[in-house]
Amino acid sequence: MKVATAQQMRDADAAAAQLQGMSSAILMENAGAAVARAARDMVSVKRGQQIAVFCGPGNNGGDGLAAARHLAAAGFGVRIVLAADVGRPRGDAARQYQAAHACGVQVCAGAELSRCDLAVDALLGTGAVGAPRDEIAHAIRCVTALDCPILSVDIPSGVECDTGYTPGAAVSADTTITFAFKKRCMFLFPGADHAGRVLVDPIGICWDRLVPETGVRSLDIGEFAAPAFAWAQQCLFDRHANTNKGDYGRAAIVAGSAGMIGAPRLAGRAALRTGAGLVTVFAPSSIQQVVAAGLEAALTVPLAEAEGQLAAEAADAVLGAMRPSAVLALGPGIGTGPGANAVTERLLTEWSGSIVLDADGLNCLAQMHREGRSPLPRRAGSTLLTPHPGEAARLLDSTISVVEADRFAAAAQLAREYGAVVLLKGRYTIIAEPEGSLSVNVTGNPGMARGGSGDTLTGMIVALLAQAEMSGSSEASNARMAAAAALGCYLHGLAGDIASESYGETSMTPEDITASIGCAIARMRSSL
Repeated sequence: MKVATAQQMRDADAAAAQLQGMSSAILMENAGAAVARAARDMVSVKRGQQIAVFCGPGNNGGDGLAAARHLAAAGFGVRIVLAADVGRPRGDAARQYQAAHACGVQVCAGAELSRCDLAVDALLGTGAVGAPRDEIAHAIRCVTALDCPILSVDIPSGVECDTGYTPGAAVSADTTITFAFKKRCMFLFPGADHAGRVLVDPIGICWDRLVPETGVRSLDIGEFAAPAFAWAQQCLFDRHANTNKGDYGRAAIVAGSAGMIGAPRLAGRAALRTGAGLVTVFAPSSIQQVVAAGLEAALTVPLAEAEGQLAAEAADAVLGAMRPSAVLALGPGIGTGPGANAVTERLLTEWSGSIVLDADGLNCLAQMHREGRSPLPRRAGSTLLTPHPGEAARLLDSTISVVEADRFAAAAQLAREYGAVVLLKGRYTIIAEPEGSLSVNVTGNPGMARGGSGDTLTGMIVALLAQAEMSGSSEASNARMAAAAALGCYLHGLAGDIASESYGETSMTPEDITASIGCAIARMRSSL
């Protein structure tokens, strides 16, 4: 599903009017009907429930006025609260006010509401920027003071559409019904916290036929039925009976150091659970046997080390063992010492296949980048960078607060500067491609915010990419990388959601995520 900015929605509305003859008045009427349906679902089906509709003077308020009329016609007790004088609604909104008034819908002041079963927030829409002015801010405070569920129209009032900022008073909705596409503020904090559950209603328009690509897509389940994911159907969901381990790819993982034994084990187990035919884990010799004890179905290879971390000559063993068709994951728990830096630089420079660079591998890359010797522009194979906000800040020579202020921009900048596919971790993880395409993941939960979850994700992605490489896909290498990253991220979050059903968000562990990968694959397959 596309994710839109405020300007893209203005363009979409104009296209609807020009190409399909859907005037703003028709769109407002359709939006009002959609709001009324969502409101009915949030209150008892018993007639007589009391609903307060808070309306601003613009088109968002007009949507609310139309909804008030529909709700009144359905038998609900409806009161309209105008955030301005009665004469203030403009254009189509003014006509909706007249229609609601003609139907007998009462107008009252917010202070007059003694009881309410639902509040509808139709005060500000996608075009609002900055702190709400006094009368709107007062209405927002009236909405939030009510002891009842809140339904916001298009976006919560007080939240900026494109940034998620809340520069003044803002509504915290239980549900937001938005039109055509989800909006960027629903994936950026604090706006995402204010949106609550998000519903999308097309209000009678086939928007995808009218509007070009918006640059951002949310990874809902339907996205994975696209041709770009045909290899997943072939390898992950519907394995042919006459196959062998060589048909499902070779995943190689270079990970671990003294005190970081869990990283290679977590990544290796996840790669096995996600279907790679052959998994080889390379680890420093001092921990190799312990790593091997937890990875009975994977090969393990000991590497030269110095003081518990990889030694520079370890790169020779990795390069010597790699097959041309293999995919390499590099970085979890390797440290950032001189040896780890040397190994990272050599593998990025000399290995011509696909690489998933994670954790300490990213920190080594950031150091190379600062010294002006980044090997990525010279790589023949595709590269995936998987930073969390701190690692992204180091790669951009920036700060976490700057990265988090606009995660879409940070991911796009990383992909552009490094010429790599980027997976920026966090709530609503973002996948960015060098040419500018962005996707945002919708699965996952706060229980996954613990050490080791990222190692599991790395193992899943390298396994998926290994299978994609073996599928005969005609997609370009970066497109395959982005598809594997998107599917891995979605399945990782879904496995985390399944794990939380059994253990709860507080008690679930990365091992529980790995154990739930099979259930996630089965659930996803049944949904496609």
